[in-house]
Amino acid sequence: MPHFQTRQQQYPITGRRQTLFRKMSCFSNSPRTESAMSDFSEQPEPTTQQGAVSVLNRVATPATACYWLALYVGTHIPNPKVLDALHVSDKLLHFSAYFGLFLVLALRIRIIHAAWPTMKQTILLATMASLYSAFDEITQGIPLINRHPDVMDAVADCAGVAVAILVVGIVDWSEKRIRAASSVEDNTDS
Repeated sequence: MPHFQTRQQQYPITGRRQTLFRKMSCFSNSPRTESAMSDFSEQPEPTTQQGAVSVLNRVATPATACYWLALYVGTHIPNPKVLDALHVSDKLLHFSAYFGLFLVLALRIRIIHAAWPTMKQTILLATMASLYSAFDEITQGIPLINRHPDVMDAVADCAGVAVAILVVGIVDWSEKRIRAASSVEDNTDS
């Protein structure tokens, strides 16, 4: 379930601003203002953990875009000699790249919405990654790029996405079990 903050929660009125707000004659007698001010006074100060989450929220989308851009550039470099020197299977590289792509997309959802992707989101992400894999292989056939499209590369890409889905599902399941176990312990302690 996505968590949306109201404007009051994002920018709480505290300290001097709260005092000034109360002193303003046009607001001081309003019952609505008093209830709003009581909401503000009850809010705790932001913690460092909330600050870290805020930073992660701002970084998640650009980091995902950078990974995707690096993936595109990496698969469209004309005949990279570096890969020949590594003696690594082309299929393993494709598998790893798309495994990483799905993980980055899933982590972005986890960071922004504080929950791993739902089944519907997982299907959408897997479809996006698979369609991008097909697009990637088709565009490698452009004569200027001097790469060779291969259906087996697309199969390796989809296999990487499938294994990433499995990993994300296991992590999500594990987190839910841990939370359930800790809530049972909390209920028995009280």
